[in-house]
Amino acid sequence: AFLSATLPLLLKRYRKELITPQSIHPEKIISFGNLNLSCETASFYKENEEKLKLTPQQYALMEMFFLSPTHILNRSDICESLWPGKINADETLNTLITLIRRLRPLVEENSNLKITTDRGRAYALEIKKSDHL
Repeated sequence: AFLSATLPLLLKRYRKELITPQSIHPEKIISFGNLNLSCETASFYKENEEKLKLTPQQYALMEMFFLSPTHILNRSDICESLWPGKINADETLNTLITLIRRLRPLVEENSNLKITTDRGRAYALEIKKSDHL
């Protein structure tokens, strides 16, 4: 009786260890420049595999840049995505400007990427041009 009660539990545990989400879908990594976005851990990693420390909003904005095929984001799309339904456009714009201003040095000091501005319209994540050409 003990064996018949224990066997299904052991088999269930064994199957659970064999079939994991990671074994079905290997971790998805999106790379741009020398930064990597791990979709599984929802984190950015530097070239040396050290985790880049970002606030939740900084992470959300960087994720938007990485998921965009052109790495260019329209200012109004960013505001609508990060602060949906916010009525005061001036307040939202000031918050976005502050977010970019604080994110820019983190990105530039920890990668070969930079955030550029198309004044009044969009922001772009670009690979820095090397001076050694």
